[in-house]
Amino acid sequence: TTGMVNGQREIFVVYTINNCKIKLKIDTGAMCNLLSYNDYKCIGLTDKLLQKCYKKIIQLDKSNVPVVGSAMILLVNKNNETKLLEFIVVNVECPPILGLQASIDLNLITYHINMICLMGNYVGSIPGTVSITLDSNAKPVAQPARRIPFGLIDDVKAELARMVTDGGY
Repeated sequence: TTGMVNGQREIFVVYTINNCKIKLKIDTGAMCNLLSYNDYKCIGLTDKLLQKCYKKIIQLDKSNVPVVGSAMILLVNKNNETKLLEFIVVNVECPPILGLQASIDLNLITYHINMICLMGNYVGSIPGTVSITLDSNAKPVAQPARRIPFGLIDDVKAELARMVTDGGY
């Protein structure tokens, strides 16, 4: 199902966990699956399932999320197909989240990579004819190899001058 939250479209899927239906948010930006401790207790899972978890969960605003532990949880879909997934149980209120890899594993999303190889399987020439013309007024210039790219020279000089004046060299 889809829904709107704060003007943003969100996608949800319903699975059964421990004989309780639970609506999970599909979050392709999440690297793991999350479940709040309150939801964990509401669906009747016990603390015996919780394992120590040393993963750090960091939100987009760079704040840490307190982790209670992790648990392997069996999900059952409407066709009675099952999948055992690891969920990180956190001590904050949040919607249950299915991360990117779980969403792919459950065939909820697919991604397609379309790459066109212009060069074949080798480095060589591009098929066809290429024509290059130079401005007749252009003068050839030979430049020595540079340790600092030409576009960064002014920035480097400014930084060196600042370091000399600050005495930080």
